[in-house]
Amino acid sequence: VFSMQGEKSVSDFEYVIYDKIIRGRYDKITRIIYLNLPLMGKYYVTDEINIQLGPQIGFLMKAEGEVTATGDNESSSTEDFKDELNSIDFGLNFGAGYKMDNGFFFDARYNLGLSDLVKDRNSNDNDTLKNSVINFSVGYIFQ
Repeated sequence: VFSMQGEKSVSDFEYVIYDKIIRGRYDKITRIIYLNLPLMGKYYVTDEINIQLGPQIGFLMKAEGEVTATGDNESSSTEDFKDELNSIDFGLNFGAGYKMDNGFFFDARYNLGLSDLVKDRNSNDNDTLKNSVINFSVGYIFQ
């Protein structure tokens, strides 16, 4: 599963330089791309409805952040931070699916990240950064 993950955050700023008030906004976009390999077990509650559970291993392919500051002076920068993250991520998937008689199916899964994403965490830092992802799938089963 090719998975594009990340976040977007926006914050306003205001500061004073030489008695002039500078106002603006920071837009931060983080993009992290994984190749995830889930191993899912399915239990069919009915012929159409199933519940799913299984582990997942993810391989980090790309990690970059982009910050854009808008206001009196606009600036933008992009930073690659792949070297700061662990290259492998482990998770546990929970999900459910619906299979139609015509071969189409729909799945929804939640991936609970189990491993800390940060590679060289300070030993005094008790915080962890873990993935938490919701996936939706639509597919067709050839008969």
